[in-house]
Amino acid sequence: MFRFKHFVIHDDLCAMKVGTDGVLIGAWANLSLEEGSITTTPHCLDVGTGSGIIALMLAQRFPKWKIDSIDIDEQAVIQAQRNFSSSPFEERLSVRNADFLNSSFPQKTYDAIVSNPPFFQETLCSPDGRRALARHTSVGFDFPRFIEKSSALLRSGGSLQVILPYDAQNSFHEECNRNGLSLIRQTIVKTVDRKPPKRVLLHFKKERISVTVERNQLILTKDGMRTDEYAQLCQDFYL
Repeated sequence: MFRFKHFVIHDDLCAMKVGTDGVLIGAWANLSLEEGSITTTPHCLDVGTGSGIIALMLAQRFPKWKIDSIDIDEQAVIQAQRNFSSSPFEERLSVRNADFLNSSFPQKTYDAIVSNPPFFQETLCSPDGRRALARHTSVGFDFPRFIEKSSALLRSGGSLQVILPYDAQNSFHEECNRNGLSLIRQTIVKTVDRKPPKRVLLHFKKERISVTVERNQLILTKDGMRTDEYAQLCQDFYL
């Protein structure tokens, strides 16, 4: 069990447990809208929700939004629903047990899609089938199809925001370009300053635009403690 300031996360039914990656994208993703860009309640889709931590963080940060979630793992969906039901944001959260890549979303587009997708590409997968499905691109998840499907579901001007391994960003970026998604924000993540980057946070917009990408770096720890930047990013969640 993980207790945050405004909600509690249980993850005992989930193949993938609560980790830093989910917290990072949940705290970093930006669902702010341009004035007058939409006139109805905005909707975000959390792909591969697991325990529901990202959806809960977004619901806390953006009270005008409704957050739909989807996960291929039935047990994870049961867990997410329980976590949603015990939170103050239950009315704005929903979860669906389905394969995002092969699901239909009739008559629905999204203003944002946020995901901590499976991204491990090692030949040797976990012998636990559920854990392998949640972690590995080689077990059912396909980045080009994920990007194509996300672009099709996003309204013009909508956003796709993800956390990936640092080394995977170039191919992901190229595929996004092919699908009409333009990079507007990038944060490189290091665990400590002396080590090479571990993760990257990417924010794409569904428009073919040429803009100066907002680029920065986040170092998570120094001398065994959270850095001021990391603490500030997560200050509304960690106790």
